[in-house]
Amino acid sequence: MRENTPGCQRGSLESGHRCAKEAVRNRNKEKKKEKREMFEKLKSVIEEKLNAEGMDITESTRFKEDLEADSLDLFEMVMALEDEFNIEIPSEELEHLLTVGDVMAYLESKGVEA
Repeated sequence: MRENTPGCQRGSLESGHRCAKEAVRNRNKEKKKEKREMFEKLKSVIEEKLNAEGMDITESTRFKEDLEADSLDLFEMVMALEDEFNIEIPSEELEHLLTVGDVMAYLESKGVEA
């Protein structure tokens, strides 16, 4: 871990702890950036397929209630998501994907990256 963190070299225990903390902070920054990128891709698909341009879309946005998506809209959105993220979403999983955050969590659980 230390070898990958700039300025970290083998040495004292204190130095090792400092480098480990820095490595964790760097990894957390990477994860936040990846999550932000995934959200932006997802938001772009949602805006296009659900005609939601200019709407306030967050992780808690509900497809049916907030974006007024019907079953055909959701079907088209899922097809676009499958293409965008190169994944297949089984129909039995769809009933659990009620919000933007649900879709993000599902994609992350399947190892999808932005």
